[in-house]
Amino acid sequence: MIRYLLALGLALGTGSAFADDRYFMVVLGSQRPLKSPDHAHTFATFVKRNEGPNGARLETRTISWLPAKLPVRTLKIRPEAGHNYGLDETIQFLQGDGQRVSLWGPYEIEPELYELAGRKIEELNRGHIRYKSYDGFYRSDNVTNCIHAVASVTGGHRVRVSGPGWGDTASYFVLESMMPWVVGRMTTHDCIARELGLEKYPIAYRKVFDKPRIPPATGLPLVIHDGRPEPTYGPPAERGR
Repeated sequence: MIRYLLALGLALGTGSAFADDRYFMVVLGSQRPLKSPDHAHTFATFVKRNEGPNGARLETRTISWLPAKLPVRTLKIRPEAGHNYGLDETIQFLQGDGQRVSLWGPYEIEPELYELAGRKIEELNRGHIRYKSYDGFYRSDNVTNCIHAVASVTGGHRVRVSGPGWGDTASYFVLESMMPWVVGRMTTHDCIARELGLEKYPIAYRKVFDKPRIPPATGLPLVIHDGRPEPTYGPPAERGR
């Protein structure tokens, strides 16, 4: 009820015609075959879709927080300047780095989550938030890694002491945190992935129950060839699988 009233207030405040718009989200994670925090990432794209007389029109908001000067260096002591990258440039960087990209969704979401993501992007773009791969003991409105940049959309700002691993495991954690805003958690909308142009990339499309294995407590690398979906050009279901 509270989320509904907040969404209604956002609609009145922005003049959005929610009756004509639908909202979607994809959560993505990446990692190399041997897991390493230097070669792993968590990011998400939020979509506003309007079906007009001239076809569908998309507005997208991507949260992909990485160092302004790549690559990621987990052992870097001091926080550094961060940058919020776009969806395509993120995937191109990750695949050029030898990382496998996984995708959960696209899921339909409540309008409120799209608006909250927009506010987070505005905050990241102001330039006062720094990047640090290990952001323990920092508030996420001062210093954050990629995981908490996305998670704070719904989880708010607080001092982080630990994190949910990295790569696919962390991305699944973010997905679970956003499930209260998902409309029909067992239904994916593959047409949104096509309209985002994701068919040109090899991506492992996952289901909501496709939970990655948790890394060992020792922190040793974990081989990810675990029987999960292999990357495909487009959702596997659309290729007759």
